[in-house]
Amino acid sequence: MKKTYTYDERLFANVPPYDSPRAYEMSRDKFDQGAYLESIHYLLDSFNPTARLRYDDELEKKTEKKASFFSRLFFRSDEKKYGPGRSFTIPHGALKLHISISEESVNVHVPFLELPDDSRAIPMLRNACELNLGQLDTVFVTLKGNQLHFDFSCPVELAHPRKLRYMFQELCSIANRYYYEFIEKFGAKPIETPQISECEETEVNRVIEVIRRTCKEIRTEVQLYLDERKIDSAWHVFLAGFLKLNYVIQSQNALYYLFRKTLKELSDEDLDLPHTVNAGLHFLDELDAKSDEEYRKHLHQMPIFCSLKGGIDLGDVRSDVSETLEAAIKDFESNAEEACLKCIFRIYNIYFFNDVPEEWDRILTQALRLSQDKPFDTAAPILFKGMSELTKR
Repeated sequence: MKKTYTYDERLFANVPPYDSPRAYEMSRDKFDQGAYLESIHYLLDSFNPTARLRYDDELEKKTEKKASFFSRLFFRSDEKKYGPGRSFTIPHGALKLHISISEESVNVHVPFLELPDDSRAIPMLRNACELNLGQLDTVFVTLKGNQLHFDFSCPVELAHPRKLRYMFQELCSIANRYYYEFIEKFGAKPIETPQISECEETEVNRVIEVIRRTCKEIRTEVQLYLDERKIDSAWHVFLAGFLKLNYVIQSQNALYYLFRKTLKELSDEDLDLPHTVNAGLHFLDELDAKSDEEYRKHLHQMPIFCSLKGGIDLGDVRSDVSETLEAAIKDFESNAEEACLKCIFRIYNIYFFNDVPEEWDRILTQALRLSQDKPFDTAAPILFKGMSELTKR
């Protein structure tokens, strides 16, 4: 590998973390005071501050009425307008969370998938039972006719914010993941139409071209190192390219889970490194085999209520960056290529596992842009500077 990877823009802009610890603390305070409805409202705000403003079912009905002349004259148009807060339909990925809050209980209902009409329905039901028995603690998969649904119900006086927070994280994570898996494995059909924001066709075509070009570039560079029996270098080149692909695609659907499943499999400590690298190359073959039309079905943006990545722990990430930077600086004199690959890996790894704050995103993307397509001895100081700045934030 003669120089660093080209930097390619993401399909859509970085989404910074929007969860609010302060709103969560307010939720706990309100619960302790017996103000259960307000407690649940603050809990929803702790996940996404716009959810109650956008997805209150009763608010939607009210805003259909045209505002009077005097209301437009004396009230600010940008004023936050909350509804009664008793019923919400909140989209998350491919699914919709139907939340109802009465004086007695809070109920969450998610229409999941319709069973296939053939023999695949039996193994799909078996897998659904395994979810109930092995992975779900607070919500349950229920069978209603030929449909599977996720359900949760709890008396309001027992709906502690910690319990509800865990429930929403569990529900959003597992339901969204298995939605795509059950469709692919069993031919299940969606019950509700996902809410999708299509990206511009030119941008989608650009990302498809980047996927194909980067797969070819990774494969070529990895093979060169394999021919030289430099298996460690081959693995590092693959990892950096793999994470770059994920960064560009910015998937929130089936591709998101495909990348995570693949990285988990490649990180199996029982596999020797040559086998791991070959498995990585096989993954590139899978990506290359997908048609443009298949990619177009997945390259879009979807609303996310509960972060897919779980936010970010700035302290932990800062510590990882410091450790990588120290090791890369030591490698620089003897192996500038290894130093660059460590930095590039760490930067893309941050995006893989975390929701990145805006200021951090600005620093990281600038480092990637300025260091792209450069000899390693030129690129390394640029990457060092960006990562060093990050440790001070």
